[in-house]
Amino acid sequence: MPGAWLVDAGFPTLESTDALPGGLLLYGPPMAPRDPSRDPAARVEGDSDRVAEWRARMATAAAKETYKARSAVAELVNAQARNRGLQQFHTRGIRGANRELLLKAVAHNLLRAHHLRAAAGKMSRR
Repeated sequence: MPGAWLVDAGFPTLESTDALPGGLLLYGPPMAPRDPSRDPAARVEGDSDRVAEWRARMATAAAKETYKARSAVAELVNAQARNRGLQQFHTRGIRGANRELLLKAVAHNLLRAHHLRAAAGKMSRR
């Protein structure tokens, strides 16, 4: 189980935040409040303790830095997967989706290894 979950803005819902396994930290910006004068980190009536902790955590500089690193790590991989045809799943069910994602991950890692070896070979010839 990972220690943290970094998600796009708009994905963390109150229900999904409450449903996360214990100890797993969520990093994803809360939705902007409708009332611009309300602090997005402030606890809202109806928030569970877990949601209130997430809101407060995302207001810290450390959480903002962690979330900012997400784009450098995940966005390129997501864009490459989409460019290679992962627009939607071609199988049904969680097992089929897991198999499909695993194959995409293996293909991505093999292609990255190939490109890195080729780049290292060019560097050593200089």
